[in-house]
Amino acid sequence: YVAASGSKPQSDRGYVKLNQPISKIAHYFKIPEEMLADISWLTGEISAVGVEELLAVEDDLLLNQAAAAGKFAGLTTVTNSTAYASPASLALLVPTPSNYDVLVAAWTQLRNLKVGATHILCNPSDYSKMILTKATTGEYVFGAPNVSIPNLFGIPIVPHTAMTSNKYLIKNFAKA
Repeated sequence: YVAASGSKPQSDRGYVKLNQPISKIAHYFKIPEEMLADISWLTGEISAVGVEELLAVEDDLLLNQAAAAGKFAGLTTVTNSTAYASPASLALLVPTPSNYDVLVAAWTQLRNLKVGATHILCNPSDYSKMILTKATTGEYVFGAPNVSIPNLFGIPIVPHTAMTSNKYLIKNFAKA
């Protein structure tokens, strides 16, 4: 509460103006001349496989590309992401943390910065390790792998081939 004539508290964000040149993401693949004989098949193949491969290249660039002249920095690079640091309140609670333990600590780090997340991206192998984790009594920690989808406090954990093993990205994808 602030009185009508009282001074108002100020809350500033660290906004930074950034100009980034437009970059073109392109992709091509060669086809044998014989494929031209079946244009309808070729059209379908290019629409399906060609677009899928282009999107894979795009995902890799958006996540991992190092900043350089005329190139943007990917989301997982030092330029665009905060390094993981286990909050002091959690650092000693888990002597040998699993991937999931690290994600909980990262979520805590993010929440302490007053930021929420909509998704977590991780490498498919790391994802598999998490869903195959069993308790000492033999049952899967996350439930049967074909039944339950791992999440972190309701935030979906999404396996993505463009993520490097033992790296993750926890982010609010609704914001830039």
